[in-house]
Amino acid sequence: MKKLQSGRRKKCLEKYGDEFYNNSKQISETKLNHSDERKIDIREKVKATMLERYGVDNAASLPRPLDYFMYDKDSEKYKNWCINVQNGYKRFLNDEARRKESFDNRKIRNQEKYGVDWPIMLFNNLSDKSYSKISQELFLGIIEKNALDDTCLFGENEIRLGQYRYDFAYKNKIIEFNGSYWHANPQKYKSSDIIKYPKGKTLTAKEIWDRDSIKQKYAIEQGYELLIIWEHDYKKDKQKILQECCEWISKS
Repeated sequence: MKKLQSGRRKKCLEKYGDEFYNNSKQISETKLNHSDERKIDIREKVKATMLERYGVDNAASLPRPLDYFMYDKDSEKYKNWCINVQNGYKRFLNDEARRKESFDNRKIRNQEKYGVDWPIMLFNNLSDKSYSKISQELFLGIIEKNALDDTCLFGENEIRLGQYRYDFAYKNKIIEFNGSYWHANPQKYKSSDIIKYPKGKTLTAKEIWDRDSIKQKYAIEQGYELLIIWEHDYKKDKQKILQECCEWISKS
């Protein structure tokens, strides 16, 4: 390694007059001093390298490795990718030391950046995906009441299994907090009722129930226990639902 560093320093010194030629200002100044002929020569060399390595003269034109996942979710490669992601989460959840180290580091970064352990405690709007404030209230209550460690996955760190995301996970247990409107609470909506989503998207209540059923079944198939909490029930008696969740989490 030292020999490699020494060679690099020598080359930089000969070419640029500086052993540590690596800052953007130096690089920009050098580019400005290139003649038009030198710039064309560099472009041609880059194209030749791209053709040799990738078969095209512009590697940026190649499809991204995950592009096909976006369009062909029945492909074996997409399914294998989902399995790998799922297995990665399982390994993470089963490795107590790794979970503790990961979450301790995350808390340190959050304290430095936001001044709190978990940004969700601020305004609940720090990611592209929105999370209901009331669901986070329940999850934080479960953590505090059960004195759980910080390896619970929820909010901006929610668990992903395959193509699905789940609201709250601790070890092999998952809690889904269903909003009465967005999940078409059967106590309030008929199967034919239309639920309007952002950007003009609409689904019938039955379509939502079917979608949620498939998602729930998938989690169970992966070895997780599942508890569904309805927003309406939680608002009606918060302490009762909190107690039920804590007792369910505590069961081995």
